[in-house]
Amino acid sequence: NNSGSGASNGTKSLILFGLAYSTTYIVWVNATDPTGSNQWIQRWFTFNTEQGNPVFGTSSPVNGSTGNPLGFTWSIPISDPQGDLFSWTINCSNGQKNSSSSATNGTKSLSLTNLAYSTTYKVWVNATDPAGSNLYTRRWYIFTTKTNLPPVFVIPSPVNGSTGNPLGFTWSIPISDPQGDLFSWTINCSNGQ
Repeated sequence: NNSGSGASNGTKSLILFGLAYSTTYIVWVNATDPTGSNQWIQRWFTFNTEQGNPVFGTSSPVNGSTGNPLGFTWSIPISDPQGDLFSWTINCSNGQKNSSSSATNGTKSLSLTNLAYSTTYKVWVNATDPAGSNLYTRRWYIFTTKTNLPPVFVIPSPVNGSTGNPLGFTWSIPISDPQGDLFSWTINCSNGQ
């Protein structure tokens, strides 16, 4: 606290130190005019201190994304507000992980491989500022991989239900896999061919 008496008009101040990171403080101010109106005024004010723990940006892919491939690089920007070096870890629920210590601000990533179709995975991210504020940030994110759709038939030649076809010809049909996977196929006719 700080105070004074017999003061004239002007700016009054309070020197603050040893404050905690990411904290809201309240300042109360009282002023009394005993030789004049003998009335007093009281107000309170708030302020927040700077964030000390590492800050996460938007992940890529974004949290809750769907249709992701079975192998890709998951990444997230991490920075320290004071520019201190920090440690970070990224862990995926499939067991893959990546980490570093004494890291600087920038995008951190985890290469993911051999994921399963139509599966939701969770990614945990931790970052700690041991040499600065010694505070940490922890978040988790989810993503879902793409669905493995079966091969697709297009219009055959000749078209289904056609009439007047010759007694010998080549029957054909386009087949494609939505994911571009290799596939097996068979064509059988009721005549045994």
